[in-house]
Amino acid sequence: KQTQRKEGNTMKRFFSGTKYVAAIMIHSLLILSVLLAAILFLPKMRGVQVYTVLSSSMEPVLPVGSIIYVTPCKEAFDIQKQDIIAYEAKTTLVVHRVMEADWEKEVFVTKGDNNKVEDASPVEFKDVVGKVNYHIPWVGYGLMMVQRKEFRYVLLVLAGIVLVLNLSNEKRRKHEQEDRKQN
Repeated sequence: KQTQRKEGNTMKRFFSGTKYVAAIMIHSLLILSVLLAAILFLPKMRGVQVYTVLSSSMEPVLPVGSIIYVTPCKEAFDIQKQDIIAYEAKTTLVVHRVMEADWEKEVFVTKGDNNKVEDASPVEFKDVVGKVNYHIPWVGYGLMMVQRKEFRYVLLVLAGIVLVLNLSNEKRRKHEQEDRKQN
């Protein structure tokens, strides 16, 4: 009977420890979800578009993996020399600094801060998506990771483990209550 009691205490400590770890995991995921929603969706409610920086052309100002917030411009005149703009270049969104504006031809001359020369083709006003107003370094890496299928599978497995641990903990509690009633 004493051996059973030791085993019971060991199992009790194991399950209380796993319950603690599960609670930390659940709370951490909840906090991360709220932060992610704030970072991504609140700006969109104000018309601001959110993108992740994928190249080093604007380093060190915009490091790879940063999230950038792009505010649409109503007029090309809202954009000044040295502003950082996002624009469509064929099928790609490019983020570079405005070096000059040619108001007659309605184009901007742009350059990546980390590039040695200006971009080969000027950017037509109509291709401008907006102006980069602010950024959060490295958060984009997390967003890219969350979007991967593998990460979602890992989250599902972790959620399954937490569920199984909670269910087995409940079963253990019921069994202990029954044992107490019998004694």
